[in-house]
Amino acid sequence: MGLAQRTRISDTSRGEVIRGAAVVLYMANDLALVRLARPSNAPTVALARTAPILASDVTLAGWGLTNDTGARPDNMQQGQFMVWLPIGAKMML
Repeated sequence: MGLAQRTRISDTSRGEVIRGAAVVLYMANDLALVRLARPSNAPTVALARTAPILASDVTLAGWGLTNDTGARPDNMQQGQFMVWLPIGAKMML
């Protein structure tokens, strides 16, 4: 069973549990960056180097809130989404 197979936060029988040493919150983008207290043995994930192309499909994954009133999910959430401009935004060429 690989390290990457842990999808439940509460399941500490697989993968690693590492304390966070620091957290930076980006509230405008609903994103948090956590510096680990020690290195992980898990494989890394390649991040995009550029913004996705308009109308392209992207995959999002994480344990964030799925609505404004619900509890935080224990299972990792994943979905396919199409990139669109926000209402009222203008495309810069």
